[in-house]
Amino acid sequence: MSALKLFKPVSFFKSLPYNPVYQREMGRWGSPNRFYAQLARFSPFVVIGGILFGFLAGCSGLYVLTIAVDSAASDSDIAASLLGCFLCLPAIVLASARWYAFLITPALTAPLMSQEIEAGTWEVLRTTPMPTSEILLAKMFGGLARLRIWKLISALSIYQGGVTTLVMLMAGFGKIGVFVGFLETIRPFSEILFSALASMYISTYSRSPVMALIGSYATVILFRLVNNNTLWNIFILDGILQLSLSAKTRAITYVAPSIAYLIAIIFLWFGLIRRAYQIEINA
Repeated sequence: MSALKLFKPVSFFKSLPYNPVYQREMGRWGSPNRFYAQLARFSPFVVIGGILFGFLAGCSGLYVLTIAVDSAASDSDIAASLLGCFLCLPAIVLASARWYAFLITPALTAPLMSQEIEAGTWEVLRTTPMPTSEILLAKMFGGLARLRIWKLISALSIYQGGVTTLVMLMAGFGKIGVFVGFLETIRPFSEILFSALASMYISTYSRSPVMALIGSYATVILFRLVNNNTLWNIFILDGILQLSLSAKTRAITYVAPSIAYLIAIIFLWFGLIRRAYQIEINA
């Protein structure tokens, strides 16, 4: 794993805008991503789907968190009302943007490795002075740079995380409230990063960009549907395990999907590095 030892995060991100691999995946030179171009034609339908899924996801997540706050606050009616007023509409907009980004990301990242393998250019790319980890990150961030809603997601994530922290502190959650607010802030980014890494990892097993795209969509959507607040709190904790949890413990389970995404990201990253070396050796 010499690539991991050579990787320097600070210098990498400083030089990222000038990285030729990053610029190519952004579309500044070289062949464009034809899958993203095709999906962009149907962007209105993707937006409508994102709004629909976002409305359902936003409402279900807020319902779970409101129950936790309502059961812990000394003045539960006020705390629950504040949570609903300050989080409802922004949370639905954020959830819609998250679903849109989640659906677009595989089209941006799934073909990244399979196209290199299909064209036989991965070996050429590996002859550059850059470590393997930097090449993979440059390709991923270059693909994700095509997303046009980063500012919207960032603003709404900070707002929702801040309000969640404030309301939970008012409800007496203390440090747990800060922890939940932090994970709520980074959840949209962890979802997108998971989708990107999962798509790139799956694409290392296919020489066909189309098959890589299909496998990526099947994997990330299935994981997203399984890893949600409703399943964690109602079906798993209450239904399967039949646990009687305190309000503070249930508040932590509200961010259980975020924790699951972070764990999956770690495994996917090391798995992607390993696969990149295997491709190099087998080539």
